[in-house]
Amino acid sequence: MLITSNTDRQSPHDIIVSTSHQEFAQTGLRKESAIRVGKIMTLSKTLVVKTIGSVGAQLSLNIETQLRLFLQLPPYQPPLVP
Repeated sequence: MLITSNTDRQSPHDIIVSTSHQEFAQTGLRKESAIRVGKIMTLSKTLVVKTIGSVGAQLSLNIETQLRLFLQLPPYQPPLVP
């Protein structure tokens, strides 16, 4: 997914990560950014120079929820354990 600091043009499935978000420091982002869930792309691992951060549990859940909505998939339901 594309991440941009341009938060002016938002689409319905964007997730805004503000500097006041509780997981902002963990992301390694420098300023408020938008995770563009509708902009899915792949990147060869050989092009990745370093990792700047990660997403925490709350952002991960938000991303999964918006991705399911964007792809028109049903909400995740954990399997029932007998």
